[in-house]
Amino acid sequence: STGKYTHLQGSANCTDCPSGKYSIVSLSKSKDNCLDCQPGKISNSGVTNCIFCEIGKWAKNNIECIGCGKGK
Repeated sequence: STGKYTHLQGSANCTDCPSGKYSIVSLSKSKDNCLDCQPGKISNSGVTNCIFCEIGKWAKNNIECIGCGKGK
C-alpha cells in the first residue's frame, strides 16, 4: 500500500515511511520512495501526504508543529 515500503519482494510485511516523509508509490520496494515533506508541512509515519501547520505554528523537522513565541 502507499505510505509504506518493503525490501523483500512479495512480502506482506511493509514498513511505514517515517514521520516527516510521505510516499504515493504503491507497492514500493525502496525507502527512497519516502520523500521529505515540503517546508512548513508535517506528517506522521506511513502517510501519503503532508499537511501544513496551523497559523501561528512552525514545522519542526517536518514532524511536529510548534507554537511561535509571542511577537513572532
